[in-house]
Amino acid sequence: MSEKTGLPKLVLVSTEAYRMFKTMCREEEDDNPKGRKEADFDNYGQAFLLSVALGISRDERFPVGEDRHWLVRSEYIAGHYEPYRQLLKSRFPSSTPEQIVQIMVEYSEAGVRSLFDEFKKTRTIDFARLSTLGN
Repeated sequence: MSEKTGLPKLVLVSTEAYRMFKTMCREEEDDNPKGRKEADFDNYGQAFLLSVALGISRDERFPVGEDRHWLVRSEYIAGHYEPYRQLLKSRFPSSTPEQIVQIMVEYSEAGVRSLFDEFKKTRTIDFARLSTLGN
């Protein structure tokens, strides 16, 4: 756990969610031989944070079992972590820093499933539509 951010060195998600993130990010060339599409995520950190936001906006969490895989090193999301920490700490005031990270992961687990369902159908993600979901 980093003393500065409260984040663990690695953010762990379910293996199932990891596969979804990997497919949407297409970071490995073998997964994307014809080049990137505009709707793909640039990296796992970006996809994770959007999934957390989507889970929060829908107030949906999904528990993570024992089968976990590391998704991202905390240094890649540390600069964007504080607003999430503050929001979740206001909703769950007695939570420890470790619990806040776990809550983020649970929101991301629900959020990534929504993103992946759309991605499976269309092979793209409509970010403009996502930005208006709360309106």
